[in-house]
Amino acid sequence: MMTEYPKFSVLMSVYIKERPEYLQASLNSLVKQTVLPSEIVLVEDGPLSDELNQVVEKFDEAYPKLFRIKKLSKNKGLGKALNIGLLACENELVARMDSDDIAVENRFAIQLTTMIREDLDIYGGQIIEFTNDIKNTLAKRIVPLQNNKIIKFAHKRNPFNHVTVMFKKSKIQMLGSYRTKPGYEDYDLWVRAIIAGLKLKNDPGILVYVRAGEDMVNRRGGIDYIKSIIGMRMNFFKLGFYTKYDLFVTISTSTLSAILPTKIRYLFYYKVLRK
Repeated sequence: MMTEYPKFSVLMSVYIKERPEYLQASLNSLVKQTVLPSEIVLVEDGPLSDELNQVVEKFDEAYPKLFRIKKLSKNKGLGKALNIGLLACENELVARMDSDDIAVENRFAIQLTTMIREDLDIYGGQIIEFTNDIKNTLAKRIVPLQNNKIIKFAHKRNPFNHVTVMFKKSKIQMLGSYRTKPGYEDYDLWVRAIIAGLKLKNDPGILVYVRAGEDMVNRRGGIDYIKSIIGMRMNFFKLGFYTKYDLFVTISTSTLSAILPTKIRYLFYYKVLRK
């Protein structure tokens, strides 16, 4: 007897700097799922390259009625692009996915089963970070499973792997959806979800393979990144989520990491923060 799953949407954003082969691999992982989404809402955050347009057109033609493409005239940034896409999603259950990552083939089957059974509001999972090919793994980013441990973890670090998350659209919109918080749009959303008392959980399994490596580590250094981190932590303090102790510890450790030489920061991420 086949299991009947509810309809759900996948929400993605792509912009001109994405590599077409990465987008193709990501979309392939979605259309080969054991449980297919009823729609994939793809937000083009500003004009794309010809190569990216070709990838989008190929999938749109191969899977008619599956893709709903929202074209933005100029780049608005991830938070605004996702909000535009979220408004276009026709289903209550929405799964996030990035345009350069690869979902495991039964990701949605796993999430839908648990989301419905436990009536969750936000449900994520674990990731494996890799470079070039998914066989070239760097590390796992492991996040806590249960609601109380997620809350505790969030006082130090992001408690969800954004690209793995499935959530209820109405609950996210109730929170005000994504806000313009470059670099931490998702973390900001999860903190507001915790404050609002939403029901949260993470799956123990790997749901997505995420592209990472030196480029990601490079982006997490320098003065601009430090300013962003301090702003994020101060925002959490003003929301009443962080204590003064949380604020001191997280700003200190984040700043220390950001001023480290890139090679040492790389080791810190993949030997200390990852498993």
